[in-house]
Amino acid sequence: MIPEGKIVYGHPVLQNITNSAQKPELSRIDDKKFRLWCFCAILLLIFIISVAVILSLNIPKVDVDDVTLTRFMLSPINNTLYYYLVVGKMTFINPYSFVGLQFDKIDADLMYQGQQLGTKEITPDDDDDVVFYLPPHTKKSIENVVLRGERVLQLIHGDEKLVYESQSKIGVYKIGVKVRIVVSSFAMWLFTEQDTYEISRKNLEVPLSSAAQISSAI
Repeated sequence: MIPEGKIVYGHPVLQNITNSAQKPELSRIDDKKFRLWCFCAILLLIFIISVAVILSLNIPKVDVDDVTLTRFMLSPINNTLYYYLVVGKMTFINPYSFVGLQFDKIDADLMYQGQQLGTKEITPDDDDDVVFYLPPHTKKSIENVVLRGERVLQLIHGDEKLVYESQSKIGVYKIGVKVRIVVSSFAMWLFTEQDTYEISRKNLEVPLSSAAQISSAI
């Protein structure tokens, strides 16, 4: 029998009582931590799904303006098409409200009668690995994108030369510009995903510049 008011250390009965009293308290703490982790995981999952749905409902936009064609000549000997085209302003638009877009790679293709004539890679102004970053609801313009070169026009349907000749008579050519971009999406400074988009501007009616017509006549 233990006298009242006297503390006996190491007594097995008292030790069991103390341990049994601590176990429910520790289990309650672990249960709270587990519930907190589950709550955070659910919030993160909802956030990721919401961003994915928003990205799927809309895509980055690209506007092509002030297109100038200074050379567009098809050789009658080997069907080689010589071209020189300048896109005066190419504007990239981020339509999202809270998603930032990092443009990792940008390529511009010149299209004519469904055929790709050439490609221009738009590179960063400095030594950075990305072209540029657009915060939510912003836009950026790149000026004087030059597409030039030569390409053999494939006679796939047989009337490609006839279409070219008819457009040459009026001096206006229906040309397409296809922009391919690789974009990384960031929401609340967190990387979400990387996507590739192809944005086409078809049947741009581009007249041959007067200077080019004069030099061709000479």
